[in-house]
Amino acid sequence: MKASDKSDLISTEIAARLIQVTPRRVRQLAKEGWFKAKSRDRWAIVEVVQGYIRFLKATAKRAAAGDNRLRDARAREIELRVARQDGTVIDVAEAVDAIDKITGRFLESITGLPAQITRDIRERQRIEQICDKERGHLERRFAEVADSIRTGVDVADASLADDA
Repeated sequence: MKASDKSDLISTEIAARLIQVTPRRVRQLAKEGWFKAKSRDRWAIVEVVQGYIRFLKATAKRAAAGDNRLRDARAREIELRVARQDGTVIDVAEAVDAIDKITGRFLESITGLPAQITRDIRERQRIEQICDKERGHLERRFAEVADSIRTGVDVADASLADDA
């Protein structure tokens, strides 16, 4: 070690006062790898200061990244709230509930058609069979659409082969 290098060494107590932390924190920072002791209780002044500056910059960078994520999440929450108020976005549960109500009412109306069409019992039974078959098909299709809304799959991508 050069004679001039010895004058650049400081004690843990002095290093702590220099960067305004406790001696214990100096040892913690060294253990974390921000700077190294030159010998027992001896630190290079430049290395301590530069290491502490690197530590502060890294801490600030991590904090900024966390702030950005929080800011982005808040912005997204506000966008969704505004879109919901504008009516451009609705809750999935509300959409499925609306589909259930509409399809239930539609299927009920199909059930009453044969009686409205004829009083002839045989003809009514024949029409009921046709309506029952179509009602079953529609119930399955409506259930597929409701499931696609719940799962986020595009309704147009839901199996359209049944429609042919």
